[in-house]
Amino acid sequence: MTRPSGRSIRTFVHPRKVPAPSSSGTGILAAALVYWQAGFNVIPLKADKTPALRRWRHWQNRRQRPEDVAQLFAGDPPGVGIVTGTFGSMVALDVDSPAAEVLLIAHGITLPIAPEVLTHRGRHLWFRATRPEDLAPINRTAYGLELKGRGQYVVAPPSPHPKGRRYTWRRGRSLADVLLAPIPAALVDFLRGLPARTPAKGRKQLSDQQRAAPAGFSSPWDLWLHRIPERRRHFARQSIAGSCFAAGYSLEDAQQIVLRVNRLQCDPPEEERAVCADVADTYRWAQQQEVNRLARTSGPQIITWRTWRQILRQKNVSPGAEALAGALMDCANAEGRCYPGDHFLRGLLRVGYRKIAQWRAELVRGGLVAVQIRLRHPTIYRLRFLVR
Repeated sequence: MTRPSGRSIRTFVHPRKVPAPSSSGTGILAAALVYWQAGFNVIPLKADKTPALRRWRHWQNRRQRPEDVAQLFAGDPPGVGIVTGTFGSMVALDVDSPAAEVLLIAHGITLPIAPEVLTHRGRHLWFRATRPEDLAPINRTAYGLELKGRGQYVVAPPSPHPKGRRYTWRRGRSLADVLLAPIPAALVDFLRGLPARTPAKGRKQLSDQQRAAPAGFSSPWDLWLHRIPERRRHFARQSIAGSCFAAGYSLEDAQQIVLRVNRLQCDPPEEERAVCADVADTYRWAQQQEVNRLARTSGPQIITWRTWRQILRQKNVSPGAEALAGALMDCANAEGRCYPGDHFLRGLLRVGYRKIAQWRAELVRGGLVAVQIRLRHPTIYRLRFLVR
């Protein structure tokens, strides 16, 4: 039993390496006994990764016996889970997406060599807590990261995933190959510094340190990264760019991050010009979604003509777009909504459809109007300001 300074942390994990259970077989009981031999408490899991027991949290505080393991897994359950937290001082980091990998790289978080399990979308890394505060769980699933600690469990090989594939050990990173590494204090502090929800939902902004430009790292192989095949490159770029937008990164920083992923992970890499264009398109789409969200959640602001003129000068709006905004205000209701068709606006402003689309895009970019274009239905305009 080890007693660090301050509050003690009980650890029963045997320091020697133990044979890791096979990832290909279905002997769940044999795997559970191997994990118990390594010093962990185990629980049976259903096919959907939920515990097969109604009550299992009492295993957080007391050591299981071999007959307890045999009794728990007597019904041949589909999966096995490892109890994390207080007992054994074992915690697990869930990295659930390539965007989460990029977020760790961007902030210079280097993960030590530790037992590693490959999951459906990412990986689990098993660490040993060295401080009492390291045992507290940290849920940052909005960023694809989660630290499983006290009162939780982690799915272990060879448990099946609901999507079909099984949890497997990464080659050379099983319990038989490496020992539990102490969890880096920088990783715990970084996870605690992330907002519990993304800024787009919780309206919280990251600190200056978290918003800093991506830091370089010595070797690209310091972190294990998934290889992105050609058919998944476009989706991966959009996912990473969207995560960067939600985290508050500028367009230039997001392009540098995605270019780094394209160079290190994509097989084969895409042209840099196409990558930057995809990131810019994703940022424009995300900004439009944010404008639409604000227009749905908040009503229009009532202003005077003088204030309206000042806003137009600040946005550098053209006279044609100003005329279109005035026409929309004449048609809007008290909630700032109107449904004029392009044919009606064409006759009112005496211009072509192309000019109307150009002025409408100018108002949207300035954040003055949110537009929802519907096929075979009138276009919905939501105004941010009404002049009364």
